[in-house]
Amino acid sequence: MDLEDIQDHGLIEFGLAATRNHMAGFEKVFALLRRHPRAGQLREEFGQGIRAFSHAPHRILYRLQADDVLIVRVLHTAMRSRFASGKH
Repeated sequence: MDLEDIQDHGLIEFGLAATRNHMAGFEKVFALLRRHPRAGQLREEFGQGIRAFSHAPHRILYRLQADDVLIVRVLHTAMRSRFASGKH
């Protein structure tokens, strides 16, 4: 749901071209994380085993699960998360 909200907000605030570019950037970051799952900084304040990787102005929160990268949240860097690891 985070990505849908980001896209909807981007379309309203920045237009189609900028939003497409930003969303394509997410795909590039996700591909990078698949190849280099430990690229993100460990951020235990968001929950045990949570890593963060920036795609300005957003922070991608994820965890490693077996051989997979599980995207947990995508937050604007201005937001303060009340992330509850037990719910994700």
